[in-house]
Amino acid sequence: MALNIELLRSSFKAVSHKAERLIERFYEILFERYPDVQPLFATARMEEQRKMLLRSIALIVRKVDDTEYLVPYLQGLGKTHVAYGTKPEHYDAVGECLIAALSETAGELWTKEMEETWVEAYGVIKTTMIEGANY
Repeated sequence: MALNIELLRSSFKAVSHKAERLIERFYEILFERYPDVQPLFATARMEEQRKMLLRSIALIVRKVDDTEYLVPYLQGLGKTHVAYGTKPEHYDAVGECLIAALSETAGELWTKEMEETWVEAYGVIKTTMIEGANY
C-alpha cells in the first residue's frame, strides 16, 4: 500500500494551529503510559525538546516524498538518539503516543484512514531511525 502523502499532510495541517498542544499532549501521554522513559529526559530542557520534536515532525511531513533528503535525516536522528539512551523498543511507545496525541488533538476531524496513514508513516520513520542507530 502506498502512503497517502496528501492525507498525511492535510491531517497535520489540520492540527497545526494546535501544534504546541499536540506536542505537550504527546509528552503527557508518553509519560503516563511509559513512565520508565522519563529518565531519558532528565537533562532535557523540555520547552526546547518540544520545539525540536515539532520541527522534526513538520520537516518529515513536508519532505515525506523526498527520500534522498529524508532517509539520511532520519538515520541521523536515530544515531543521535542512541546517545540519549533510546532503545529500539522505545520507538513503538513513541509512535503509539504520537498517534494518540494526534487523534486527540484533531478531535472529530480524525478518521480511521488518517490513523492508518500515520501508523504506516511512523512505521517507516521508526525503521529508518533504527537502521541509522545501528543497534
